[in-house]
Formats: sequence, C-alpha cells, structure tokens
Amino acid sequence: MQSGSFIPGIPKGEYWIRLNTSEIPVGEEIGGLLSKFPLTAKPQDDGYLLIYGAKESVKAFLNEVRLKMIEEGLENE
Repeated sequence: MQSGSFIPGIPKGEYWIRLNTSEIPVGEEIGGLLSKFPLTAKPQDDGYLLIYGAKESVKAFLNEVRLKMIEEGLENE
C-alpha cells in the first residue's frame, strides 16, 4: 500500500492510497466495502487500485479491510 505524493487526476485535498488487491485475500469484497464509504477507486496499469476520498473515509475503509482479514484469520499471512 502506498500513499502521500502527488498523483495526477486526483482532486486537490483528497487523501489517497494505492492498494494491491492481489495481495489481499478479501480482494473480492473490496467493491462492497467501497460502496459503504464515499470513495472513488480506479484500477491502474500496474495492478494496483487507486482509492481516494476524504481522509476519514479512507481510514475507515482500511480499518474495515483489516477487520475482514482478522475475521477470516488472514491478517498475518
């Protein structure tokens, strides 16, 4: 996961992360989780998913992903 520097096409002031969904066992659930929060996601050429929106929403989304991984016993694999 990456965040921080400038990415073209993201509105100024939006918080963003790049998430490699192939490394996350709950990757198929990402779409459902994104709809739960007001976030935008764009697939990128290198296999990452660019997710952006309000900082609080991005943090809540990541926490939800982490909780799903814990539920499935996959957090430290």
